[in-house]
Amino acid sequence: LYSCAVAFFGYLAYCVWDATEDKQLAEVVKGIEKRQISLAVALDFVLNTKGSDKEQSLTHSKQKQRLRIICKPFFRKYDANKDKTLTEDEVQMLMVDLGFSSSKRRVRAAFEKSDTNRDGVVSFDEFVEYIYGVMSDPDSMKLAMAHSSVNLTPPPEEGDAEEEEMPEDIAQLAASQQLK
Repeated sequence: LYSCAVAFFGYLAYCVWDATEDKQLAEVVKGIEKRQISLAVALDFVLNTKGSDKEQSLTHSKQKQRLRIICKPFFRKYDANKDKTLTEDEVQMLMVDLGFSSSKRRVRAAFEKSDTNRDGVVSFDEFVEYIYGVMSDPDSMKLAMAHSSVNLTPPPEEGDAEEEEMPEDIAQLAASQQLK
C-alpha cells in the first residue's frame, strides 16, 4: 500500500511537471507565430529547458517532439510558395535569419547539407535535422543569438506614453548594429 501511494504521488508530480513544460512550449509557439520570438531564441529554449541537453534532444522522444513543434511555424515561414518543401531560395531566408552568410556558395552548401535524400528540396524532416545540427553547434548558436532581434521589453502599460516604432530595416539588425 505504501509503495502504491509513493508511486501515485510520484506520478502526480510528473504530471504537474509535464503540464508546466507543455504550457511553456505553447507560449513559445504563440510567440513564434506572433513573430515575437526568433528562431535562435526558440532553439535556445529547447537547449535550456529543464531536462534538455544536446544529446538527449534527438534520443529522447519528448525533446525531439519539442524541437519538431518549434520548427513547424518557422518551416511555414520559410516555405514561401507553400508547397511543404524548401527550395534553395527559401533556405537563403533561413540563413539570413540565423545570421549566417547568405552568399550563393554558403546557401548552396547549407541546402546540400539539408537535402539528405538529394531530391532537390528540403522536407520538414530534413529541416528539423538541419536545425538540430545548428542547435548542436555552439559557434552557430552564438552567431544566431548575436543576430537575433528579439524585443524582450514588456509592452507599455495602459496610460504610458506610446513609443515611436522602429523602422523594420533597423529592427531586424542585431542590437549592437542598431546602436551604431
